[in-house]
Amino acid sequence: MKFPDPQRSAYYIVAPRYTRMSAGIKCLHLLCHMLNLRGERAFFSPTPLADGIGTHPDLLTPLLTEEIVDYHFRNGVRPIVIYPEVVAGNPFDAETVVRYVLNFPGFLGGDTSFPPDTIVFGYTRILAEFCGAPDNVLFLPHVDTRIFNAAGTGARAGSCYTAMKYKYVHGGEVFGVPAGSTEITRDQPDSQTVEELADLFRRSEAFYSFENTSLSLEAMLCGCPTILMPNPFFQVPLADKELGRNGVAWGDTPEQLAHAKRTVHLVAEEYRQAEAAFERQLTHFIEVTQAATAGRSYGRKVRRPLLPFETGEGFREERARQGRAMASHPFRLAATQLLSMGRMLLDRSADLRLLRSSRLFDPRWYLEQYPDIARMKVDPVRHYLLHGAEEGRDPGPFFSTKDYYALHRDLRRKGENPLVHYLRCGISDDGPALEPDSPRTGHKGSGE
Repeated sequence: MKFPDPQRSAYYIVAPRYTRMSAGIKCLHLLCHMLNLRGERAFFSPTPLADGIGTHPDLLTPLLTEEIVDYHFRNGVRPIVIYPEVVAGNPFDAETVVRYVLNFPGFLGGDTSFPPDTIVFGYTRILAEFCGAPDNVLFLPHVDTRIFNAAGTGARAGSCYTAMKYKYVHGGEVFGVPAGSTEITRDQPDSQTVEELADLFRRSEAFYSFENTSLSLEAMLCGCPTILMPNPFFQVPLADKELGRNGVAWGDTPEQLAHAKRTVHLVAEEYRQAEAAFERQLTHFIEVTQAATAGRSYGRKVRRPLLPFETGEGFREERARQGRAMASHPFRLAATQLLSMGRMLLDRSADLRLLRSSRLFDPRWYLEQYPDIARMKVDPVRHYLLHGAEEGRDPGPFFSTKDYYALHRDLRRKGENPLVHYLRCGISDDGPALEPDSPRTGHKGSGE
């Protein structure tokens, strides 16, 4: 038996509590597990907004504690902090930061771009190329094929669908799904268990999806063709270059449906090839990240954010629970966050309507001014309401977000959108809305 090499850096992986219903969260926990299996030192730290600790009992995901952080600092074990794209900024104040990008930056929150010294790895080649790191792909196989497979498949009838992010985050309305189709949900009293999902996929003729989700791959591994329904928030299948289009229909045309049914049996072999490729990608990940800290001293100790629940007996009880079986109820945090985002959007529907009706918001100008937003294929009005103002972006050539925040310094603290506030309360003021003959031509904001 050998003790860990003190010259090698440790990994601190920041992630929400474990849930099998989120491919991204599973990948973060599995990455911690796989790094430990490779002989590295990897630790799980809940995201700063987490309401508790949740790990899978079968995974090697030890909890990062202040004692471990102190021990590493005293002994010169340099940390490499890994954030998913949904975590904003660098809450650990780490010197070496890795971004594991599991969706388009900013699409579900977090930063839309990263500092140049950040090491970026994309979950798929499309994401890696989008972030300017085409060689850094880490396509981590996360589907349990012991459960999701086509063994024992019989006659198929009916269909099923999912639209969680599409409905509750983006406020979209489902279309094109056959009558009587079974909806797949999460964190609801009647939500399907893992075994029920696999059974549903093995007996369904088709699975409809309105978003990028691991359910699509799970369905195809069960022999169920997947029909991807393009919409303003779903323009690119993320795993196109890893798994191709076998078993997939892009839209519900007869030609696409026929292709999906004809090729779905090929997906299982493609997935096995992706599993083999991951081992090489993980080796590359370790080499790149360890090289980033080689020869560097550990001069500034990371600051592990104190979690909201991390006080007194409550935290000790949470830590004690970590060793117990949590898999029976793993869905609460991710689903609660998702549904709360959906409720927030529904509550702000009046704000969206107000922005859309105002001449001060120019959608075409917004997309031309901020090409990173145009590449994301998202609704510019919705983006400005939820993220753009906070990032300092202007809604059009006749309104200055920065100047309005300067005049009304309490708006950021209250989470109010500056243009919405101006339209409701400040049109008679001498605020920063510019005269129509003096547009902000040539102005460039963040994201360039």
